[in-house]
Amino acid sequence: MVDVIVIGAGIAGLTAARTLSDAGKRVIVLEARARTGGRIVTDRSSGVAIDLGASWIHGILRNPITALARRAGVATVPAFHDAKRRWDCDGTRLPLDQAIADATGFQYVLAEVADMMSRRRRPKDGADDDLSLAHAIALVRPDVPPGAEQRAFQWSQKWLGLVMGADCDTLSARAWDDDDELDGPDYVFPDGYDRILAPLAESLDIRLEHEVSQIDWGGDQVIVETSCGAFRAERAIVTLPLGVLAADAVGFRPPLPDAKQDAIKRLGTGVLNKIAIRFSRPFWPADVTHLTYLSEDPDEPLGGFTSLLPHGHPVLIAHLAGRRAVEFESLSDDEAVARVCHVLGRMFGDAVSTVDSATVTRWHRDPYSRGSYSHIPVGARGSDYERLAAPISERLYFAGEATCRAHPATVHGAYLSGLREAERLLAGG
Repeated sequence: MVDVIVIGAGIAGLTAARTLSDAGKRVIVLEARARTGGRIVTDRSSGVAIDLGASWIHGILRNPITALARRAGVATVPAFHDAKRRWDCDGTRLPLDQAIADATGFQYVLAEVADMMSRRRRPKDGADDDLSLAHAIALVRPDVPPGAEQRAFQWSQKWLGLVMGADCDTLSARAWDDDDELDGPDYVFPDGYDRILAPLAESLDIRLEHEVSQIDWGGDQVIVETSCGAFRAERAIVTLPLGVLAADAVGFRPPLPDAKQDAIKRLGTGVLNKIAIRFSRPFWPADVTHLTYLSEDPDEPLGGFTSLLPHGHPVLIAHLAGRRAVEFESLSDDEAVARVCHVLGRMFGDAVSTVDSATVTRWHRDPYSRGSYSHIPVGARGSDYERLAAPISERLYFAGEATCRAHPATVHGAYLSGLREAERLLAGG
């Protein structure tokens, strides 16, 4: 028997285990995958480091991931979010100032939504007064002229869905942005996000391909049943993703308290998938990192692309989110790539070059994540993150991005949660 079992070798679990091990605790990390990192995974099969999960340091100033990267000697470069261009449905390249004006206008719409929700009165019968973000947007901006303006407005909502990993009609108008943003620009890792993991994992006892099926915390120790046998410890830190918890993929005995189960049910797990394509030659502007396409079809799942060409690689990464990203997962890799190339053909015509290689993610179908990251749906609250984070009987602790109210859905939030629970456990003796 060891002092602590950490369930999950994503960055939350590795951070917790690193902190506890450095403090002299005997720790075992149990990980279902054949690798560490969880939703941090870098694909190098095409000869280029492509991050298929986490991609950015969001707000490099005062971000603990910045310090972690520096300690690991991992290079970072600006994400250049402002290097963006937009194409209309007929392939016309639109002026940059129009895209900036559209983005600014949409921010005003979101501010109007926030003001409306702050003044919204709760019904006399005590019913929930929340709305979906899409419904609230329609209330404050009911009439959008058809044509280019409408396509741009629809794209703005699609862009927000890409950020949140969820459609606007599922997000809470009251609480969708109930978090804190860190200052500074976003940065990326040209050599891959996974480079930051090695210092955290060094010398830890990590058992890969140990899929956890049940956690028994009712006695004087924690017993964790896995595909490779049972493990015992005085305490455990659970870093399972929210999607795994919501699917009841791991049993708890006795069951988790009602407040925690309710939080798991109310919070949502969104999906952000990527289709990364390496082309034989570049056919898009070399100075652009973000490309968008304003489709005539409001249900078109594709339209947002990031380019690795500024880093020297002829790679475009298509991003798609929400329910249509889930539907896309039923396509074969060839079908998904063909859909991307069709959209690119609308933007660039015959200039689209041949595909050298491609990688397609399916985070919803991944049994060890069941989604990309958390969000607040209609009827949920930011406080549900705190309920999910609450320890049980000084025996069972919870970490992961969905337990960090200030910074959910981020790598730094997951990192801070692992640090928080390790320190909480140490303070308890």
